Amino acid sequence: MLNGRVFGGPIFDCMSKIDMPYKSNLGSNACFSFTTSGRQDKKFSPSIYGTIAIPRPEHASETCNHIKLALEEYYIPLIVGCVLPSERTIDDVLYSPRDYSYPAAFIHCAVKCNSSTLKNKSLAKLRNNKNIIKNKDFDLDLLDTCFS
Repeated sequence: MLNGRVFGGPIFDCMSKIDMPYKSNLGSNACFSFTTSGRQDKKFSPSIYGTIAIPRPEHASETCNHIKLALEEYYIPLIVGCVLPSERTIDDVLYSPRDYSYPAAFIHCAVKCNSSTLKNKSLAKLRNNKNIIKNKDFDLDLLDTCFS
């Protein structure tokens, strides 16, 4: 099973300055947290438990290559996008908003740190997502500042 959390960086620092009026999606102070357990997308493991079985010796190289590719192509860019926002950051939040402590505030801070994260993004897509908007007045005000 693979787990990851982000406790630092420009987005984390920006979010720590905002007084949130509701509880975090996460059980920690992280701004982002994931586990491969229970994932439907199975990017890391074919198992619903998110684990990779110890392979037979003749399949060890194949299993190691799979883990390496999953890390390089998905999980490392995902974590890096939570520290140094890029054009993929908002898409990552939209894909799995429950992995973010405060999705709307996370997007607000990502845009504040790097305005190119908004490239080709629609406010309507964000405004209408109930997994991003937890407190309508508060979250919409944060998102509106991104698009003004």
